[in-house]
Amino acid sequence: MKYLITLCIALLSLTSYSQETTEKQKEVGIAISRFSFESIPFDFIYKVGNKDKFWRFEAGRIDADFYYPETGSSSGNNQLEERINAGLSFRIARENRKAITDKFTYYHGIAFGLGTYYGYSQTNNKVAGTRYTNHSYSVRPSLGYSIGGMFNLSDNLYLNFDLTPSVYHSLSIDQGKQEVLSTGITESSESIDNHSGINFTQGAVKVGIFYRIGA
Repeated sequence: MKYLITLCIALLSLTSYSQETTEKQKEVGIAISRFSFESIPFDFIYKVGNKDKFWRFEAGRIDADFYYPETGSSSGNNQLEERINAGLSFRIARENRKAITDKFTYYHGIAFGLGTYYGYSQTNNKVAGTRYTNHSYSVRPSLGYSIGGMFNLSDNLYLNFDLTPSVYHSLSIDQGKQEVLSTGITESSESIDNHSGINFTQGAVKVGIFYRIGA
């Protein structure tokens, strides 16, 4: 009988622990990482965890610029230009939370990021009879540390303030091609840039609003 009671207690404890670990809290939100008149990039964020430990998954800073002139752009329509620019970034971060008051919670944790960019441009000069085409690619992994705060608006809704300074390494490749249309002569060029740095500005400061699912 003693062993049966011990086994029941162990099973109940295991079931309770399993429910506690599987019933995770989920949160979704949108954050703004930069303010300007040209663009306001949004980050779409998903958080999952329980108690005071969460994982944060971000995809954002979707920047896009498309330009296709119908009749030309400059120098009396003697030069035509087309361009495409697009960028996307991802980030995974850890949130170790600590409630300061009923309304405010502080968190901190390590963050891993990856930014990508693609650019294309083509310029046709009618007077010179030339065409220049350029492709740009870049990738930028980063390692940072997030410090932030959450202010509860209700049981389900809260505001989020986040600062994530980081160190990064950027690899960029530019591929250009100059064509003389009348003769068919083509000259190609390629440049590669590697550099590292510390980021305290672009995408490092974010303000967002979040909804707790099932709260």
